[in-house]
Amino acid sequence: MLFYQWMFLGPAGSYTRCHVDPLGSASWTAVLSGQQKVVMMHADQEHMLPLDRRDSLEAAGVYKQYNVDFRRPLEGIARDAAKGVYAEAIRNAQIFLLDAGDVLYCPPNWPKAVINEKDSMVVTENFVLDPVGDRQEERPSLRGLMDEALEGISTARMLPDEDKAAYAKFRKQLQAMT
Repeated sequence: MLFYQWMFLGPAGSYTRCHVDPLGSASWTAVLSGQQKVVMMHADQEHMLPLDRRDSLEAAGVYKQYNVDFRRPLEGIARDAAKGVYAEAIRNAQIFLLDAGDVLYCPPNWPKAVINEKDSMVVTENFVLDPVGDRQEERPSLRGLMDEALEGISTARMLPDEDKAAYAKFRKQLQAMT
C-alpha cells in the first residue's frame, strides 16, 4: 500500500477546487482544529462535471480538477448548471460539516471540494493499494510529519508573532504527548 500524508493549514474562506484525489487514491481527513465543509459527489457522477483542462496535472492524468465553484450555495450552482449536464451531479452532492475531532473517509475517484469555514488545521492521508503487493515502504510517523510542519510554521517570516507563538505552543503540547 502506498501512503501520502498532508497537513493543511488555512484561514476561514480558503478552499480546494473541486477535484478527484491523485492517482485514484482514497483518503481520510481529520480536522484537528477549526471547521471544514466538504462537498462530495459519487464516483459515477464524475463524468458529468466540466473538467478544467488548463491544469497541467489534469493534463498529465495525475489529478483531475473541475470548473465548479462550491464556495457558493448549492442551489445557486444548480440553477446555473440547470441547462448543463452536471446539474444532476450538483443536486446529488453530499455535504459534510466537519469540526475538530471529526474524521471523513473519501472513496477513490469521488469528486470533492473543501471549504474552510473557520481557520483550520487538518491532516489528510491518501492511500493506494499496491497492485503488485511487494512494496514494503515504511510509513512515516504522523507525529513526526506534524512536528516538521509546525516547526516550519512557527518560524515563518510572514506569519504574525501571535500566530507563531500559538503554533509553537501547539508543537510543544504535541511533543509532550510522546
